[in-house]
Amino acid sequence: MFGVLSMKIPVSVTAEQMDEINRLVIYQYGIQIVQSVESTGHALARICRRYLGGKVDKKKIIVLAGTDRIAAGGIAAARYLHGWGGSITVALVLHEDALKKSALNQLNIVRSMELPIESATDIGLARLRKFDLIIDALLGYKTQGTPSSEFASVIAAANKVKKPIVSLDVPSGMDATTGQVYHSCIRANATVSLGLPKTGLLRTGAAKFIGDLWLADIGIPPETYTKIGLKVDNPFIGDDIVLLQKEEAASVTA
Repeated sequence: MFGVLSMKIPVSVTAEQMDEINRLVIYQYGIQIVQSVESTGHALARICRRYLGGKVDKKKIIVLAGTDRIAAGGIAAARYLHGWGGSITVALVLHEDALKKSALNQLNIVRSMELPIESATDIGLARLRKFDLIIDALLGYKTQGTPSSEFASVIAAANKVKKPIVSLDVPSGMDATTGQVYHSCIRANATVSLGLPKTGLLRTGAAKFIGDLWLADIGIPPETYTKIGLKVDNPFIGDDIVLLQKEEAASVTA
């Protein structure tokens, strides 16, 4: 279904380097955020389908969404999963007034599709246990420090229900650069990193929080890496989604 990277894990990037990559993607190459979000959502949805045993139809999926581009990617994935027959709920940690433009745009799309939009903090453990899969689109690679109480409570609930969790880019509550795990951190079954893996995902001890580590192509021009001084062997020659690292203890048998 997806490729397995036979070479060594490609170059990893810090949060600061990823910021510069995103800046170049937008201002040097003119690739708009909405285009990257769309690619992100599709890749994430494909991985989620894998952790649902290859079939989305009639499966219950909840997207736990924060406020930024990571939330936008998670909500975009919801659209695809809905189209593949899934029963989707989007759960916001904060009021939609706090959403950045990219996330609000995606929220408005799913609202027009009449998909359920709820408050994540209002969804109790009993209800959360009824979902077949949880998408962690709470906090992105820029996260530093312990998540705020609103996010921490949602992270704790997600971990407690023992349902498959797929994290987008970095498990929420982990420092993308250092790999430091804060007091509240998602324990994912799989993490879908975008473009290049973040340095923190490869640190000792990170595997039990990231689960299987996947890398997804979201259309970053390879020349972007050269411009910031990185020499990268293109990991997507054989496939646009590749498995970098398998965490046997965290894998899901659907």
